[in-house]
Amino acid sequence: MNLLLRADSSVTMGTGHVMRCLALAQAWQDAGGRAIFAMADSTAGIQARLAAESCKTVSILGAAGTKEDSRETISLAREHNANWVVVDGYQFGADYQQALKSAGLKILFLDDYVHAKHYFADFVLNQNVTADESLYQQKEPQTQLLLGPRYSLLRREFSAWKDW
Repeated sequence: MNLLLRADSSVTMGTGHVMRCLALAQAWQDAGGRAIFAMADSTAGIQARLAAESCKTVSILGAAGTKEDSRETISLAREHNANWVVVDGYQFGADYQQALKSAGLKILFLDDYVHAKHYFADFVLNQNVTADESLYQQKEPQTQLLLGPRYSLLRREFSAWKDW
């Protein structure tokens, strides 16, 4: 039960994407699975945090969101027997999703502001209070939407406050 999470982090952008993916990774681990982060960009601090959470990290050599990136991500998913890929980042658009779907992978696409021209993912999760179905007219019929704060991703350190 391996889950591949595709997100990047630099000193200027992306740390929030990786940290919300970490919330999913923790839940996956709690269910008995293994979480693997595929990253083209990262920082020493993020690498240390993921290692402390028992998450494996692997490198993507291609520029984030490119065809080379999608090919590497597909290859890593197959290498690690991960049927599901979580994708989080503004650089991942419709072409990226379509490449992963065409390879037979299942996709959970984390979205903030409806930046893709079309959605091919199995699930699109937008946890913002302004998320609305009307924003996602350009999606495949099978794409399911998880919209609004009830789908907020919270890491373990915040679970004590869940019912507050």
